[in-house]
Amino acid sequence: MRHVYSRFIPLLASSLVLLAGTSMAAVPSETDDVFTVGAPANRPATRGEQLLQGGGGEQILAHLAARNDGTAWLSWYHQAPNQTTYSLRLQRIDTEGHKHLGKEGILASVVDSDSWVTDYTLLTAKNGDAILAYGNTTDYTMRLQRFDERGRSRWGAKGVVLTDPGMWGYEPNAVLCGDGSVVVAWSYESATDRGVALQRVSPSGTVQWAVPQRIHGSDGNSAGFPKVIPAGTSDVIVAWLENGGPASGNAMVQRFDRWGRAVWPVTVQLNCLDPLPFVLKPELVSDGAGGAFAAWSLVKKDLSFEGLVQHVRADGTVAWDPRGASVSNNPEMSHVISALSLIHGHLVVAWREMDKNQNGSGIFVQAYDPNGLDPVGQFGPQGMALFDPMDPVGARLASIRPSPGGMAVFYASSQNFPFDATAAVATVSLGLPDYWPGDTTLSPVASAKSDPAVSADVDGGYWIAWTDFRVDTEGSDIWGAYWKPPHSPHR
Repeated sequence: MRHVYSRFIPLLASSLVLLAGTSMAAVPSETDDVFTVGAPANRPATRGEQLLQGGGGEQILAHLAARNDGTAWLSWYHQAPNQTTYSLRLQRIDTEGHKHLGKEGILASVVDSDSWVTDYTLLTAKNGDAILAYGNTTDYTMRLQRFDERGRSRWGAKGVVLTDPGMWGYEPNAVLCGDGSVVVAWSYESATDRGVALQRVSPSGTVQWAVPQRIHGSDGNSAGFPKVIPAGTSDVIVAWLENGGPASGNAMVQRFDRWGRAVWPVTVQLNCLDPLPFVLKPELVSDGAGGAFAAWSLVKKDLSFEGLVQHVRADGTVAWDPRGASVSNNPEMSHVISALSLIHGHLVVAWREMDKNQNGSGIFVQAYDPNGLDPVGQFGPQGMALFDPMDPVGARLASIRPSPGGMAVFYASSQNFPFDATAAVATVSLGLPDYWPGDTTLSPVASAKSDPAVSADVDGGYWIAWTDFRVDTEGSDIWGAYWKPPHSPHR
């Protein structure tokens, strides 16, 4: 039985729609044309959905990384028909969906995963090369590999091995630093301990530290599920969870220098005395000044979730209320943080909202200025609802990206939740002169979809890719669509 550690809760029986503004999107039927669901004359450029990788067996867990030449890297796991193992493959596509590395891409992994997979990281180097940080569920070795635009390995056939002998690694998270080096963080287990490990690799593929730096939990807790972001030219900020019991934990943040040494005298505990649900990792984004913004959900006494955000300065002190700023003052609802991003100089957080019985699932957004306040006064103390959680249409979030005059919020909505779902992206104003109103269907086909990935800017637009089960419930393919918002007439 397949076991996938996925980034997002699956989008079941879904079709992809592009919704703009704050009104509810019409739900297309299976016979709707790709441009017939409320699309205005000033619609964005879209290529419609495409089969990006198929060919039998399973294709799952796609990642995207933008290049600056109008193409993007696409990676995914492939399981051949009648096989049980998964290999990691790599492809390069342009905005038309043309493949530059052959029909099936190239084999990127050295060792296949045995019957189940964990998440991984795909990056683009400064010169456009692809960088993959990945593990496997056969020997649990962490590797880093780099490929040029033609798919040729830069760092040898076996890549760079990150784990020590006897160390099992899981779910690497990697970041490209300003000096061109790559820092990778992953959860590990060994015969003597468990925790989070860090390693730094130079642009030439040389490991920078003799052994990985290890982060252990405090007070006997276990550390795991790391997230790493850049801080300055060569430092990184790492967030991780610590857990000492079956249900809750703490979110910790520390800055490390180029030698792997902790910079802040005291590791920051984001959640103060409030426990976090251990399965929900905090979101983290650089503030551009050596610090970080963080967002997380904590468990309240009634077992509902409260969403909070915090600004950690470059010196390791918190800028806002020590407890964090609540994303909403509505105590009757649960807030499950799903995405965090800096958009046009504003910190934007988005979350799924449910009642305390977890009925319904809406999407809300909130924005903050450097003081932790709504910068334009348009979202209100409870945030702006893109989908009301008590509406028959429920929704779950994927990602946030900039768009002219505001932001594009990629999400999945569903009627008769969790079935008959629709995935979409809404454009929302951020107090700037204009934003594009309307909606565009990206995938009119009702089918089970999961693990959506959204690229950074590719020639002024974005690729979104997902795992799709439309042909066979026992097999899956990678489908995607390219969406380009229009240029603002006022810019």
